[in-house]
Amino acid sequence: MDDLIIEPKRGIGTINLRMSKSEVERCINDYAEKYEKHSYNRDGFKHCFQVEYDADERAIFIQLVYSLKDYFNCVFKDINIFTTKATELVSILEQISPYDRDHWELGCTYYFPEIGLSLWRSSKFIEEDIEKEWFKELSLEQQEEELRMLYFQTVSVETESYRS
Repeated sequence: MDDLIIEPKRGIGTINLRMSKSEVERCINDYAEKYEKHSYNRDGFKHCFQVEYDADERAIFIQLVYSLKDYFNCVFKDINIFTTKATELVSILEQISPYDRDHWELGCTYYFPEIGLSLWRSSKFIEEDIEKEWFKELSLEQQEEELRMLYFQTVSVETESYRS
C-alpha cells in the first residue's frame, strides 16, 4: 500500500495548497485512475478528497476522508492518521503543536492552529465507553459503528489565511 503524505501548510500527496482548481482536479484524477480500478465504488473515490478554494480558485483547504485508508497509508510524520486511535494521536500531535482547547466541538474536532492541521470524528468515543451499560445495550452493528469512533474520520490541512 502506498503512503499518502500529509504535510500541514503544504498539501497532501501530490495535491498542494495554492494549486489551481484544474491542477487539483488533475491530481485527483491521476489518483483515481491509478487506484479506482480496485474500487467497487468508482465515483466515491474522488469524493474522499475534499478541497476548498479561494476567490482566485486556489486551494486553501484539503481534507481526506478515512475511507482512503483502504488505498493508502495516510501519514503525518510516519504516523498513520486513520489507524492510530484518536486519544493516542492527539497525545502525539500535542507534543508537536498545541491544539485549540476552546474549539466548540472539542472531543470530535482537534485543531492544531500552529501547524494548520485538523482532525475530526463524528462523535467522541473513548475506550472506557466500551464498559458502559449504554454501549453494551447496543446491537452488534451499532457497537461496531461506535468502535469506529475511536479513530478520526477526516484529516485536513489549510493555508494560514483559511480561517481569517
